[in-house]
Amino acid sequence: MVDMIVLQTASYLIAALSFAVTGAYYIINLRNTSKAQELQVTMQVVSLFSNSAFWDEYNELLTREWKTLEEYQQKYGSMFNFGHTVFITFEAMGVLLRQKLINPIIPWNLYGHATFVIWEKYKPVIMELRRTWAPDAALWTEYFVREMKRYGDEHPESEVFTGLK
Repeated sequence: MVDMIVLQTASYLIAALSFAVTGAYYIINLRNTSKAQELQVTMQVVSLFSNSAFWDEYNELLTREWKTLEEYQQKYGSMFNFGHTVFITFEAMGVLLRQKLINPIIPWNLYGHATFVIWEKYKPVIMELRRTWAPDAALWTEYFVREMKRYGDEHPESEVFTGLK
């Protein structure tokens, strides 16, 4: 005959085992949900950078030439009146990175260097906008550029620097 202690022990073991299985299922489900959300954000980031309006503006911004801020304002206006798609995209990337909604490796590997080129070229214009118009002009773009720089410095082994192996 089966002893009562053995039955009680077996029932405790079954309860513990079902608790462990439930916990494992929950962890796996949570991880899958997190990966799905990360994939969704990644695809949205790719779509931000892959539209033609972004690259048309980016290329136009690169072709602009000026030697002084006054010359820039004479040629292109006193306000930063072009490149909204580019800078809004960079602003969005800065916010996503700050809120840790995206892993920095994604924008770094896709477009990290593109941010440096525009930032360095337009930094004097942006700083003047901050001084004369809005102290927070392109603030998240600057954050994005700094995060890309930091990420690149911390990951010299990156495929961006070394090529795919």
